[in-house]
Amino acid sequence: TCAFAKLAKSTKVEEVSIAEYASAKEYYDYLLRFTQINKNGYQQFNQNQFAQLLNLIKTPEDVQEVKQAYYNFVGNKEKIINKQIDQFIRKAMQVNKSELLHEILYNHNFLMYYPTTSLLYELTQHYQSTQNNDAITDLAKIFSCTYFLKIDSQILDTLSSYAVQQKLNQVIFYVARAALIRDLVSINENTINNILVGFARSLQEPSEDQKIEKNINKFLGFIKKCYVGHNCINGKAYLHLAKKEIDECFIELANYNLIQNTNAINIIQYDNIMEEFLNVLENQLKENPNEKHIQRLEKVYKDIKIKLGDQAIQKEAQEKFEQIISSKQQ
Repeated sequence: TCAFAKLAKSTKVEEVSIAEYASAKEYYDYLLRFTQINKNGYQQFNQNQFAQLLNLIKTPEDVQEVKQAYYNFVGNKEKIINKQIDQFIRKAMQVNKSELLHEILYNHNFLMYYPTTSLLYELTQHYQSTQNNDAITDLAKIFSCTYFLKIDSQILDTLSSYAVQQKLNQVIFYVARAALIRDLVSINENTINNILVGFARSLQEPSEDQKIEKNINKFLGFIKKCYVGHNCINGKAYLHLAKKEIDECFIELANYNLIQNTNAINIIQYDNIMEEFLNVLENQLKENPNEKHIQRLEKVYKDIKIKLGDQAIQKEAQEKFEQIISSKQQ
């Protein structure tokens, strides 16, 4: 083209004005043609050229072109700094095509790219605001299998809350796995409840996948290591578990949660959620009597009263517990 003929006269690529290019592809094509090659056969790209490419991103096609350029720069031993790649992903978000760059996140350790936690949170929020469920599922999957990405409890909270709202049970499993592989003891109360709700829902769906219950049991064990695990799992989450009968996990988790906090006053309050929870529990045990479960519940109830005194359980809740426990004698 005339632009190329004019620009070919420049002795150095750096002398070219970016204003002369209408797209990232046009500028990248120019770089491929006129960037010098060193004695080892590598093209001598630089970070400034990559910055110029980022400035030209206006369409999804530009994102795809710059991604190819990025791989080429790296292949020619030009290190692109983390800040520039963060900017690249933000540019892709602006044209709603950041999912094209998921492979960079997946391979981030190989590419020696380590995004900031704030960027990963922005990306999570972006998919939530655009209701891009496919992209948010893929992002959660990346978090679940890439150990070195720096995600925090806020990201997992956002992901799990959206997944519960949209009924994306697979995302819930990815969030649980992401917490597990990082031993993320700072996972917050809301995320734990979201995960338990997702687990309960997943059991409603017919599946031959034997890993589901195994993963659930593994996560329930993980909760016991969380320092926020003390009295953090609310009645609503218990309710979902009770309705779906996760075998002994339900009672085991309830027992753990009820006796851990040694300083609380009225740790068992008879609010609407607890009332519904105890009613569901009572009905489940009537329909499927399990003396072992009742005995364990009785032990927990007694332990709480011995450890914390009668004030630890509101009177109405005490009456309901005693009613359920007495059913084993009927």
